[in-house]
Amino acid sequence: MKRQTIVKKRHKFLFVLLKTLVMPYFWLFKGYRRKNKFDNRKQNVLVLSNHQTDIDCINISFHFRRTLYFLMTDSVTSNRKIYRLLDYVFAPITKKKGTNDSTSIRKMIQVAREGGSLCLFPEGNRCYAEFQYPVENSISKLVRILKLPLIIFNIHGGNGVSPRWKHKPRKGKFYGEIKRIIYPDEYNKMSDDELHDTIVNNLRVYDSESGNLYRSKRRAEYLEKMLFVCPNCNKQGTLYSKKEYITCTSCGLNVEYTKDLHLKSNDESFKYTKLNDWYQMQKKWVKEYIVKENETIFKDTSVRLFTSNSNEQRKLLVEGEIELTDKELIFRSNYKNKDVVFESKIFNLSEISISSVISGSNFYFSLINGETYLVKGKDRFNPLKYVFMFNKLDTDMKNSKRDEYYTLD
Repeated sequence: MKRQTIVKKRHKFLFVLLKTLVMPYFWLFKGYRRKNKFDNRKQNVLVLSNHQTDIDCINISFHFRRTLYFLMTDSVTSNRKIYRLLDYVFAPITKKKGTNDSTSIRKMIQVAREGGSLCLFPEGNRCYAEFQYPVENSISKLVRILKLPLIIFNIHGGNGVSPRWKHKPRKGKFYGEIKRIIYPDEYNKMSDDELHDTIVNNLRVYDSESGNLYRSKRRAEYLEKMLFVCPNCNKQGTLYSKKEYITCTSCGLNVEYTKDLHLKSNDESFKYTKLNDWYQMQKKWVKEYIVKENETIFKDTSVRLFTSNSNEQRKLLVEGEIELTDKELIFRSNYKNKDVVFESKIFNLSEISISSVISGSNFYFSLINGETYLVKGKDRFNPLKYVFMFNKLDTDMKNSKRDEYYTLD
């Protein structure tokens, strides 16, 4: 049976058409600017980029004349209508987060051989607090297998204008640039470790060190999507953000999130200056947390549980509460409608094989048997604490050391 081609003529036409239509909007209303571009129409390339915003794929496309085939998480395939549209227009290559997917690698090789250009985010996750997620050592081998000129791309300002936990966008400097181009004859002279380090170092972008200012009257809203432990009283679930400040309702700690993406407080005991400091403190808090038998560790209301299997339409299973104990993840339905009956669902933690935050207030988890579920919360729901705790409790993902992005090490 003849293998179906991935690179199609319509992709080139639609890529140019849509880029022409949406570029003015992104420049006028999103404030995005293009610092440089790659003008060679004949050369297909591999683009590696840092990942700051939900629209990075679109912004990166403005810098290239050739169609880019993006590697995306397979959660997009569980929304059939959106995926069919994306597949027709761009044919994205999908991959399950936290896994080495041989199928996606074969498709990338096929795209390269058919003359297509590829783009992926080696960190595998949109950044939270400006630190870099681990980049697998296998990225060096992938570069060599594809045998394409390597373009390392940087998005700047995304943490300022559109942080992952934002409620509304902010105004400030937001641009992209081609940081470095490395051709095969150059990277073939490097060892795998040298190539890996070159990629990692050139992907690193810390907007808080730029000196740029990002204006908003709601700069700190909704930081609770990321922050869940007060560093002063050590209590969780007591933080509340409003306008430029995040406050602990238990001890009264009040911290400003400033225009230059720093933290400032009149409380002398508060020593953190950047979000990453607070983020790392929370990882330590989870790591040192003493779990008691039959304890409710976290509990939240107003969440929805969906199936999220590849190439299947999502199905709502539960609408109500989520509770994490020392051994189970529990969903209880409190949705009242005589025509709809949702049963509660209980998952044994030992069956959870991988989990990751999706967007700002959602997370997914997969079971050992391959079933995947999506948890959607309201505006201030914090999914990060659940994924962190999965890395501490007796889950399959913790025991198998599958987690690459939210590890507690």
